[in-house]
Amino acid sequence: MIRYADISGARFGHLSAIKVILGKPRIMWLCKCDCGNYSKVFADNLKRGHTKSCGCKKSRPIHGKHNTNTYFVWVNMKARCDRKNHKEYSNYGGRGITYCDAWKCFSAFIEDMGEAPKGESLDRINNDLGYFKENCRWITQHQQARNKRTNVNITIDGQTKCLKDWALTFGISYQTLRTRRRLGWDIEKAITRPVSAVAATLKRPTAIGLGRG
Repeated sequence: MIRYADISGARFGHLSAIKVILGKPRIMWLCKCDCGNYSKVFADNLKRGHTKSCGCKKSRPIHGKHNTNTYFVWVNMKARCDRKNHKEYSNYGGRGITYCDAWKCFSAFIEDMGEAPKGESLDRINNDLGYFKENCRWITQHQQARNKRTNVNITIDGQTKCLKDWALTFGISYQTLRTRRRLGWDIEKAITRPVSAVAATLKRPTAIGLGRG
């Protein structure tokens, strides 16, 4: 019987040893990489630190995209979720936003999402869910601003839009609409009442006062 050290469950870099594969003359282990891939690795290469991933980490300087916008988007996505000292961690990792195991590897990320289109950024369709293929898309900064969880969404006649979009639809200043809502105005009145009518109402007492003088 071949003797070997049981390293099942042990981690070696990005690899976790799953089960032994007995061979001659060298022992191999089936390992799972952090990126989700499986690979067979010689036991001595694991112990000596010669093999630390399925190969995905070695591709980092080779894929030729480490200076691209897509690569920086991927790096920042992970940082927001993982690094507690990141300025935006409280809005991401701090509230449970994570990314799927496959996207630990850049090659898997770019395979799912493709290159970042010029002028667009990575957006989560549902802001309460994490980063994975079905919940992510490339959109413009203008579109992303409309998808912030802090936006106020209002439904009128079956259509739901954020306050900024309703302001554009009805041709009213966003700041005016926002102020009216803060003052407790009904949404229909806030959107449809002309600004000039409000201004006239505010100016009328002053005009009367001047006339009496």
